[in-house]
Amino acid sequence: MAKVTFGPLVSEARNRQGSLVFSRNRYGNYTRDWIATPNPNTSYQAAARDSWRAAGQAWVSALTDTQRDAWRSFGQLIGLRDALGQHYNCTGNTAFQRLRCRLLAAGLTTFDDPPLDQEAGNPGSFTVALDAPGEGDVTLTPASPPQAGECAQIWAAPPQSPAAAYFFRRLRLLQTFAVDDPGPYTITDALADRFPDALPGQLLGLGMRYLRAANAATCGIITQTSFVPTGGFDMLKKATFALTNADLIASSGANIELIPAPGANKILLPLALILNWDFAAGAYANFDPDSTINFQWGGSGIALPCISTNDIYPDDSGPDSLTTAQMSGPDDALGNTPNYLGDPNNRVNQPLNINFPASLGGPITGGNAANFLRGTVLYTILDLTP
Repeated sequence: MAKVTFGPLVSEARNRQGSLVFSRNRYGNYTRDWIATPNPNTSYQAAARDSWRAAGQAWVSALTDTQRDAWRSFGQLIGLRDALGQHYNCTGNTAFQRLRCRLLAAGLTTFDDPPLDQEAGNPGSFTVALDAPGEGDVTLTPASPPQAGECAQIWAAPPQSPAAAYFFRRLRLLQTFAVDDPGPYTITDALADRFPDALPGQLLGLGMRYLRAANAATCGIITQTSFVPTGGFDMLKKATFALTNADLIASSGANIELIPAPGANKILLPLALILNWDFAAGAYANFDPDSTINFQWGGSGIALPCISTNDIYPDDSGPDSLTTAQMSGPDDALGNTPNYLGDPNNRVNQPLNINFPASLGGPITGGNAANFLRGTVLYTILDLTP
């Protein structure tokens, strides 16, 4: 690496010239040898390149001459800066491709005429919350929610050493949330998919911006740092619940929601159930001792047996107890246990309920107001997006 001092004719230089690369750091200008960097050609890169190529083809084949002229005028209103910090304006096709690719990356509807403005909201700032190990969620909460017609886009840089605090140029689009979703935004699964080798304690650089669907305008990316949580981006999740004595008495034939619907093209998969009786006193009557408590996906009617009712309703001599059930597979209408998923369509974007069987000979009675049934469900989320 050679240091460079420029004179009155040339005051700055950037980027590659032949085999040399001109650059600058806090100590001044310098040159270095150009080295061809490897191209990982990830699926994310391929998708971005395909979008840019498709937008370029749309400029040629989908627009009229009048529309292209309108985009050329619109491009003159978009100011950009080059590597030397000098101002320049977009060409018409660059402006068209930039905005179209934003919409394509977000899964939003594209448009052929230039927008009237480039106004968009701004989150101002956001906070990052890390769940305890094993719960696995990384959640972002903006200071100001998106305005009407806007969606939040989350950016992330590959986790790195805490000593390497600079990450802005390494940010890549991680996840786009639905238009008008005010947050908070949970990005655990997206992080686990993008950075499967992340190590606990590494610096996690994150960014957030808002995209307005009507004009493809965005605000600047607001950044924040956090750390990879203990256990990494755990795909195993945990949900807890507590049922009172009144809940148990009223539970006959009821579905009690444990986990809300996970979103489009996603299925909740329960893996294990841990039940803990905080039992004070009182026997229960009229429950069916030969039946089972089941998991159920929404109102699908597809049951996943998890535990016998005889283990749920203790007699008045029973001490506090801990019961663990590992999930097997859903029973079909004939009582058979087919493969775990079967046809997933009945389970897509459905909440996970716990289903109690009907009582025998009248409503369930007994128990004590001090009785509680506390549970923990270990589960994961399967994304069926192609």
